[in-house]
Amino acid sequence: MIGFSPVLSTANPQKRQCFVILVHYGAAHVTQNAIRALERSSAPPAKIIIVDHGPTPLTLPPSPHYQILTPENNAGYGAGVNLGLGALVSTGAQGSDIVVIMNNDVHVYPDTVAKLHTWWAAHLQPTLAGAVIEEGHSAIHGGGRVNMWTGRAHLVRSADKYTARNLDYIHGAFMTAPLTLLLSVQGLPEHYFLYWEDVLLGSRLRRRGVLLQVASTVRVRHKETSAARSAEKLYYLVRNGALYMEHETPWPLSLWWRLVNRLRGLRHRVWPSKHSSVVAQGLQDARRGITGKRRTP
Repeated sequence: MIGFSPVLSTANPQKRQCFVILVHYGAAHVTQNAIRALERSSAPPAKIIIVDHGPTPLTLPPSPHYQILTPENNAGYGAGVNLGLGALVSTGAQGSDIVVIMNNDVHVYPDTVAKLHTWWAAHLQPTLAGAVIEEGHSAIHGGGRVNMWTGRAHLVRSADKYTARNLDYIHGAFMTAPLTLLLSVQGLPEHYFLYWEDVLLGSRLRRRGVLLQVASTVRVRHKETSAARSAEKLYYLVRNGALYMEHETPWPLSLWWRLVNRLRGLRHRVWPSKHSSVVAQGLQDARRGITGKRRTP
């Protein structure tokens, strides 16, 4: 975990700058397209911080609009975002400045950043906000709920089904908050490595009384191009979901989920299916408290 300074100048909240943190992994052209769309915005971000987790260096033409960070090791999505937050602090960003954390397969529209500035000008209180995320022909109002009985996290797909007080998390594909708010919780959780970080972040902020909201006037397009193999993705979804339900839910739900997850693991050992070995490993690692990058058998 990167250490952050708790003291930041808040400056004038009416003159907030907007910064973007984007973690690159996978096909270079996907990240390049995302950056190109940000640069062509009617109100471009003050700076785009790109954390390069690719196996080969990301190549981009020189530009004053972005900064590329190349950590020695890929410590996961949360660690990449936190490296970007540290870079913003070191370059003098103000506490009231707005940070956008977005996936590299998210595409902003020409007016996305401008509308984000307008939305934040009317919302000065500490908030974690999302956007309306277009996927294919549908639009997701990018906030979600966690079903405490099924253990599934799901996004709200209709505006009339959510309010600012009943969201559990903001879709990690595109979320935005004041820099000082993100630093107050030490950035994104790092130990999950991939997936469920947005759910855990939402839980930590809600416990502090922070509202989670969706900026209904801000729209982005998301075409998921997950670089993770399906087995890898399944492992992190299972393990981190189990970790969350067992450690982040109130008693007696946490106790209930420890029992349920052990029964799930037993079921996959006794009646194996195509993905049982991956699911069983995820559940076993959660029970043992193993986090970070998957340890292949």
